[in-house]
Amino acid sequence: MIQLTKEQQIVSFLRKTIAHLTETPSLEHELGDDQLIQEVGMDSVRIIKLIVEIELNLEIAFDDDELLTENFATLMVINKQINQKLGVSL
Repeated sequence: MIQLTKEQQIVSFLRKTIAHLTETPSLEHELGDDQLIQEVGMDSVRIIKLIVEIELNLEIAFDDDELLTENFATLMVINKQINQKLGVSL
């Protein structure tokens, strides 16, 4: 059995959540790491829902000043934000 790194687990979680929120199951496998999530149907309401899912599932909280669109633009940018919250150095 292949063990996923924490980063791979987070990216997988993000892909699944975005695919669910956009009601586009194929995104779970097709969304590129540096692709803008707004290009695949993630509007501001869905991004807020994504942030809530991240906070609940990963037991972290974003400060108000971190809730900027550019901080949630791509999988890699979101992953970086999450890792900073979790205290993981990249």
